[in-house]
Amino acid sequence: DLKKEYQELTQKMEFMEVLLPKEKDIPDFLVLLQETMDEFNIDFTNFSPQNIVQEKDAIYARLPINMTFTANYFETIKFLDRLENFPRIVDIRDLKLNPTGDNAENVNISMTMFTYVLMKGK
Repeated sequence: DLKKEYQELTQKMEFMEVLLPKEKDIPDFLVLLQETMDEFNIDFTNFSPQNIVQEKDAIYARLPINMTFTANYFETIKFLDRLENFPRIVDIRDLKLNPTGDNAENVNISMTMFTYVLMKGK
């Protein structure tokens, strides 16, 4: 039945918009990310959202965010776990952990994180 198929496709599209919000929702994502970092006592030294990169013929684009921060090792693991379970897609790349030297439990972390956005008119 065509009506049923339309409803199913509409539901799938609504679900995809949760995982792939539109460009205008980027500030909301950044606020959520900052709140999560605060929750895990993450002291970032660099937080640099980059320009959105759209792949040719893709309905989505990537928003790279470069981050460096210092945190307790165990809090960092919890933070990364929370990112994995965020309400939208988050992809961690180039994760590097180095001991701070002054406290064995603290680490300096650098990473590039990608989140994805649904492009207009797609």
